Amino acid sequence: MKHTLFVFYCLSLSVEAQVLLSPAQFLGYELGDRFTYHHYTINYFEHVAQNSDKVQLIYYGKSYEQRPLLVAAVSSPKNLKHLNQIGKNNRIRAGLDSGTIQGVSVPIIWLGYNIHGDEAVSTEVAMQFLYEALQLPASYLDSLLIIIDPCLNPDGRERYVQWYQRAIGRFPNVYPSAWEHYQPWPGGRFNHYGIDLNRDWAWQSQVETESRMKIYRQFMPQVYCDFHEMGPEFSYYFAPAAQPYHELIHRWHLIFQDSLGKANAQVFDQKKWLYFTKEIYDLLYPAYGETYPILHGATAFTFEQGGGGKAGIALRTSEGDTLTLKDRIAHHLAVSHSVIQTSFRLKHKLLQEFENYFKRSIQSPEGIYKTYVIKAENSPDRLRTFLALLDKQQIQYGRVTSSIKANGYAYHRLQQENFEITPYDVVISAYQPMSNLLKVLFEHQTILKDSQTYDLTAWTLPYAFGLQCYATSQRINPSLSYVSNADTVLFPSNVYAFAVAWQDLGAAKLLSHLLQKGFRVRYAEKPFVANNQLFGEGSLLITAYDNRHILDFENTTLFILKKYYVKFSVLASGLVQEGKDIGSRFSRLIQPPKIALLIGEHINPTAVGEIWHFFDYEIEYPITLLENMFWEYYDLDDFDVLILPSGNYQRLKTETKLMEFVEHGGRIIALENAVSLFAKKNGKTTLQIKEVNSSPDSLPIFGKLSARNQSNNIAGAICQVLIDTTHPIGFGLSRRYFSLKSSETYYQYLEKQGFNVGIYPTNAIVNGFAGTNARKSIEKTLALGIESYGKGSIVYFTDNPLMRLFWYNGKLLFFNSLFLGYNLRYHRTAGE
Repeated sequence: MKHTLFVFYCLSLSVEAQVLLSPAQFLGYELGDRFTYHHYTINYFEHVAQNSDKVQLIYYGKSYEQRPLLVAAVSSPKNLKHLNQIGKNNRIRAGLDSGTIQGVSVPIIWLGYNIHGDEAVSTEVAMQFLYEALQLPASYLDSLLIIIDPCLNPDGRERYVQWYQRAIGRFPNVYPSAWEHYQPWPGGRFNHYGIDLNRDWAWQSQVETESRMKIYRQFMPQVYCDFHEMGPEFSYYFAPAAQPYHELIHRWHLIFQDSLGKANAQVFDQKKWLYFTKEIYDLLYPAYGETYPILHGATAFTFEQGGGGKAGIALRTSEGDTLTLKDRIAHHLAVSHSVIQTSFRLKHKLLQEFENYFKRSIQSPEGIYKTYVIKAENSPDRLRTFLALLDKQQIQYGRVTSSIKANGYAYHRLQQENFEITPYDVVISAYQPMSNLLKVLFEHQTILKDSQTYDLTAWTLPYAFGLQCYATSQRINPSLSYVSNADTVLFPSNVYAFAVAWQDLGAAKLLSHLLQKGFRVRYAEKPFVANNQLFGEGSLLITAYDNRHILDFENTTLFILKKYYVKFSVLASGLVQEGKDIGSRFSRLIQPPKIALLIGEHINPTAVGEIWHFFDYEIEYPITLLENMFWEYYDLDDFDVLILPSGNYQRLKTETKLMEFVEHGGRIIALENAVSLFAKKNGKTTLQIKEVNSSPDSLPIFGKLSARNQSNNIAGAICQVLIDTTHPIGFGLSRRYFSLKSSETYYQYLEKQGFNVGIYPTNAIVNGFAGTNARKSIEKTLALGIESYGKGSIVYFTDNPLMRLFWYNGKLLFFNSLFLGYNLRYHRTAGE
């Protein structure tokens, strides 16, 4: 893969136009007296850059709310003149760029502050540390390049800071019940779309993450530090990390973590500050700001200060102490300096171990699988989106010159089998710089030494994308660059209709576009064969008759189709070779739905944000957000579909109005915890929660309560789901679908007026942790269903189909539930 050079926009003036001011002098108040607005932080960083030749600012993007994203590069003036070459040298060390190391070569230490917006102390620390870094000994600045990102999540932080400034009076109130310690929904933790940016490193679904990773890849630092806050009742956490570690966390990372941990402990011991290590914060999930840089060859650290959005400027803790913002600043600032001192002491080792990491990856990759093969038969948009994600990971791929026989693990069939590699398949060799990251993202069995983890335990990309994919122990080197095998489309003289295969999100994006452009589009309820091509259920039909109002129908439609990665054919007749003809009653006209999304208190902000972002940036279809505070005033007759994200709806008085909406012909999409709202014996729905036997085998022992509770736990595990592909919600998917499950609530199959579109079979758990009771409880339960009530219907997603916006295959299921199969009960006729 060719690496595109990131263009830096730098501000660096060596002219001493003014006297360099400290943050307190520049802002007019001492840090810790109040929170600093983001634009003031930017102004201060610019002031420092204008008045020091030891700083360059690099603007790397803008947030969704158009706030600038920047880093400050701090080093000696000599090093800063060769900033690009320092980054280039690291990429050469990693084997990501060709060439030889030239000129200045120093370790890069990257300090990332405030990825969670309401953990607002970090940005305050960044300003003070920038000022103090310029006072470091010349030997430090000659030997290190320090990169400071003052705020990775400016939108979330500004949301918190602006609210807090309105909530606080003249003096801070230390009582925990005070208004200033209860930020309103959705809180400041997340970005504009409610996404947790510290879970997005690998997936890069958000503009802040994607922009940051472009500049990160340019430098490839040796050390990355991720500054956080946790609950105010905790003290301070620093490495060594807790178990479980991912098996690919190398020994050097652990050695450096231990070295820095001892250095931090020495500082905290001297100051008599409380702290802890080896608890809570593990090294398993690959998309954290600690694990993801480790998989890029860095030694990385999470630092957690007690406080967070609850703490404000001052808070009385349960132990009677007052935790202040100034205390929190002091702790993070001390650790920032400790990182630099330890890195300086081990500077030569950092460069050498960084290089060794990538040499091992290229020469002797970990694991039994040496090659991964993505079959050319995968649908166009599915394959394109997957390869784009590989490009973001700097994972190299190609193709072979001729067919090769192989044996390997088939992800899509969950078995070992023989297969053939063709010149049109995507071939990924493990013998490459990003080998460890490749293995982690493709592993079909996560190795867990300890099940006590606080995040997902499985994330296998071939399952997430629903790919036809193989892993083999054979070493196969792709000798050619990958080129997709584009189908040739024949254009008849008479255009009766365009048929588009319903296979992936590309067709869904196309449908969204066509509906908004005024096209009338149908979908086929039954498969058919035309032009010697099989078109499955859900295939789109864009007929000339339906679109007589479209100017220059043929060329206009063709132009739109070519913008999307879809398989299509131009039909000269409505008569098909097999199946139902184009004008059949099984060709259903799609009405563009008016869709609303319920948001607000007691609803999960990330669940809201995933849906909102999906509409805005993936299918680009209008959606109306309804604040539940004003629920009683809304006229739901304005909408066709109402989406209920995961949340606690028992506290919202919504049930009567919701059922009236359905009875009058509306459709409700209930996701995760929202499903339980309809699991009542009220005669209106048949959905029932499955009773789970959670009785203990023995009397509880206090010291073993945590392990005992694990038996019922599912920690973000991947499960197989059997899909009814004849139902419109299942159109375009394979019979075996994979879902990420983290809920421990299970539902019985629907009866009477319901369809069980997706069910968990026996042995449903495919990858990740699930306790013994959980593995039994999930068997033969509902994953996805729909039932009718009155003229409308309710769709139940017991899992999140949009999980962290990287679960590609779930997006088509979700789209189907919104656009296909309305009022099915009224489409049936006798004998069907």
